[in-house]
Amino acid sequence: MKLDYHPEAVREYERSVNYYKTISPRLAARFIDEIQTCIALIKEAPQRWKRLRGEVRAVQAAIFPFQVLYSVKQERIIILAVMHESRHPDYWTDRLN
Repeated sequence: MKLDYHPEAVREYERSVNYYKTISPRLAARFIDEIQTCIALIKEAPQRWKRLRGEVRAVQAAIFPFQVLYSVKQERIIILAVMHESRHPDYWTDRLN
């Protein structure tokens, strides 16, 4: 299955990586590994993860307070958000269009 990223999801991910780099490069690397693990789990079994709204699903990161939100459309996985849990839970909904 093809994997695509919403541009805002890419920016969120990059901002988070940069934030963790200011604390520690090792922490940033650990964050990257964890988000990449979430994405690998999504690719492995996209229908396995809990639904948030409609066809949007989420994988919870194990250590960091983040969820990877995605949808599956016509053999494509679209990463919609790399969402920090302190954000308003619906901030990403305009990305569905």
